[in-house]
Amino acid sequence: MLDGMAEESDELSVARTLIGEEAKQRIGRLNLGGLGLTRVPPELRHLRGLDLGNTPLSDLAPLAGPATLQVLNCSGTRVSDLAPLAGLAALQRLDCCGCRLRALPPTIMDKPSLNELIRYEGHVPGLPSQILSQLPIDNCIGAVRAHSKMCLHPVRLTTAMARKSRTRIQCLKNHQAAIKYFSPTEAKASS
Repeated sequence: MLDGMAEESDELSVARTLIGEEAKQRIGRLNLGGLGLTRVPPELRHLRGLDLGNTPLSDLAPLAGPATLQVLNCSGTRVSDLAPLAGLAALQRLDCCGCRLRALPPTIMDKPSLNELIRYEGHVPGLPSQILSQLPIDNCIGAVRAHSKMCLHPVRLTTAMARKSRTRIQCLKNHQAAIKYFSPTEAKASS
């Protein structure tokens, strides 16, 4: 049932039991967090909510197909690539705190359904740490999307555009000031 699992342990035995119970009851949610899984079992493709946090798991590719998955917790895992989640049209919440991410793929971040991203305790190359979650419960999807848009579409102003864009410019200045204000290095310098 749990193909690819290492030697049978109490934790894996618990995981087998939980997967079996969920398969019978079809609740749609399953918490396998902290149970030592090294691979995602194929029996989980129908779930709406899945907690795989604090496991040695490193590959999310087996989750590439379940279009029903809405909530995924892969925090505290060895996951470095979220690209396999690109096909999850219903994904609404993703917790990837402490993962070893190499990037936040646009195919994930631009999903209209994704309205909550938790990315605490870790960095993502190319993203300022100030836009990521500052607490384990901080939703940073808005800041990540805003940063991506600013990087992809920098504001180019002409005289005519400047008159029409005063609000946009002020918002950008406010955003930059907020990042500077909340920056740990700036806070130390002003103390």
